[in-house]
Amino acid sequence: MVDKNQIINEIIEELNFRSREGYPLLKKSSHIELLSEILTDLGYSSIKHELIENLLIEDEEEPLDAREKEKAQKMGLVWKGKGYGKEEDDFISYKNDGGKLVKVDKDGESESEETKSAFSGKAGDEFKSQLPKDDPAHKSNKVSKSSEQQTISTKNKKSLDTFIEKGFSNSAGAPGSAGSMLNEIFSSIGATDTLNSGESFDFDKVLDNSINKLKGSGLGKDNQSKNLPTGVKKSEAQPIAEKYGVSIGEAGKIIISTRAAESKHNHVLKNIIQKNNIDNSESEPFFGDKEGMQAQEDMINSVEGKVLLGNTEVTKEEAIKIIRSGGGGENPSDTAIFITNKDTGDVHMTFYSDKDNVSAIVAQSSLKAEFKLKKSEVDNLVKKGNLSEEQSQIAKVIMDEAESKHSDLESQLDNVTAGPGKHLESVDSTKLVELSKVLSKGADPLKYWNKNIKGKMIKPAFSKYLPDGSDTPPNDVQIMRAFVNYANANPNDLTKDEQRIISDLSNQTDGPRIGAQIGEIRKSTVATDLDTINKLNETKVLVDGEEVGLGNLLEAESVAEKLHLGMMFGGEGVFADSDAFYQESGGVKVDKESLEKCLPFENKNDMIQNFEVGEEKEQVQRGGTAITGGSKIIYAVTKDNKRYPIGEKKQRSKAGVLGKLSTVYNYHPELQNCLKSQ
Repeated sequence: MVDKNQIINEIIEELNFRSREGYPLLKKSSHIELLSEILTDLGYSSIKHELIENLLIEDEEEPLDAREKEKAQKMGLVWKGKGYGKEEDDFISYKNDGGKLVKVDKDGESESEETKSAFSGKAGDEFKSQLPKDDPAHKSNKVSKSSEQQTISTKNKKSLDTFIEKGFSNSAGAPGSAGSMLNEIFSSIGATDTLNSGESFDFDKVLDNSINKLKGSGLGKDNQSKNLPTGVKKSEAQPIAEKYGVSIGEAGKIIISTRAAESKHNHVLKNIIQKNNIDNSESEPFFGDKEGMQAQEDMINSVEGKVLLGNTEVTKEEAIKIIRSGGGGENPSDTAIFITNKDTGDVHMTFYSDKDNVSAIVAQSSLKAEFKLKKSEVDNLVKKGNLSEEQSQIAKVIMDEAESKHSDLESQLDNVTAGPGKHLESVDSTKLVELSKVLSKGADPLKYWNKNIKGKMIKPAFSKYLPDGSDTPPNDVQIMRAFVNYANANPNDLTKDEQRIISDLSNQTDGPRIGAQIGEIRKSTVATDLDTINKLNETKVLVDGEEVGLGNLLEAESVAEKLHLGMMFGGEGVFADSDAFYQESGGVKVDKESLEKCLPFENKNDMIQNFEVGEEKEQVQRGGTAITGGSKIIYAVTKDNKRYPIGEKKQRSKAGVLGKLSTVYNYHPELQNCLKSQ
């Protein structure tokens, strides 16, 4: 005689084993589906249908948690006896699974037969942990991407491939430079490809894949160079260049991107996947161009589970705000990796500020933008009651005077940098043609002539700069004259190469040597900044009960933003979660942990209270357009009689030797060395 209790115990024991919870929940749809499987597997099909039918009879709405109930209302879903659907539909589109909305097809199925597994729940997890990693059981329960998500992913990957194929120079709207594009794209792809494979990171394999994809592409050609990038030794790059038949510059940059790929891979694996015990994940890389940011938004809008910044849950609206602020103060990122938990549909967002090395420029600004931000901070201090209205007006007058001095210095700079081009107007064009054709000291002496002078001036758009009566096609002398005319008419639009051509031709024809003049303007700019800080410091502000100079306070706030110290302090945007963002510097990870090991302050107020501003002289450089005798501002903190340099600010032209000066920020060399040692 069949023992009914034995049968019941057998069924319950099997349900406990197969369920995620490890115990039966017969009001839960997934448990009813498991029960159906179990009854069939154990040979009790004759009683299955009656039992299941009884369990599915529901007269009242199953309770949803508050967040899911709000979601159902926004989607126009109503309770329809066995699940949720729209009023006008004759089928259900969502089921209640443990208080959560789970999307189902018209047959009420939440997952395909192929993805169902007996290896789920606590008991199943314990069993799986004892199996080899390549056992199929480890790949069970995967939820396929929605068609919408798959479309977004496919389009995003195509966009990345297009950038590689076309290169930087032929990609309108691409941020950064050819070198930064290479690093940002290949580091993100290398990290995510490895993560999605489930394999350990293999440096040589990732490098091989990257360099084979780069070789012969537009982006590869853009990065061809005989010069090694900073942070890579010739002994590392030369064998790779020879093995793959690429330039040593390409080899060096792929080494950097592979180091960064390994760092990003390890970050996602440790801080997201392992930290959350995610068994089934898929990682998606995003570039920081307009299309890449739109793809990020689209991916977030398609999420049916939770959206998390790092490991902190945020609303979709908050996530999109963070994405749209990319490249700014609250999100100074260049790239992103989104990690989807395929069991839950949750998506974790991680962001990265990508640099080739830890000595690279961290941020840049303009003096005008900096004064605007400082005036805004003064207004905030008034609102908080830390500064009187009268004090704020005095501070703004001081800053207005400084802005006026800086404006005068910019005018002086414009006059100085215009000198070489004006000089070339009086030089014999035949001589300039001869010099231009040997201007490049590389393998191709005609490089600048063919690309920047003749290659540009023969295009119809530049015909207006040709001298009257020019031939068709114009001869070399006429082309040279057109180039000089173009340079003088568009001084702010010249590329770095074009600025170099003008500068070098001027130097070789006894034109004005502007290096020393630019150096003096730089020094005057720094001196004006320091004088402004000292004047502002006469006004005192209380910070946690301690008086600090207003000038130092404003500089400290600026430095904290420019050097991404929100990684230490927390704050808004990507800084709200320490797992959400870090600066990737060619394999050197600058994050909360590494900064805390190198810097002594506990929080921002502690930094402000001990903040110092000083001046440091740069080495004198001689000749050409080199800037001689410049200086820079050094930021440091002194605690327990020990000085900790943090960063440095200086004026330099990022646009080229004849470009306008901009304010750039770097980590101080001492901090760089500490970060590299981590």
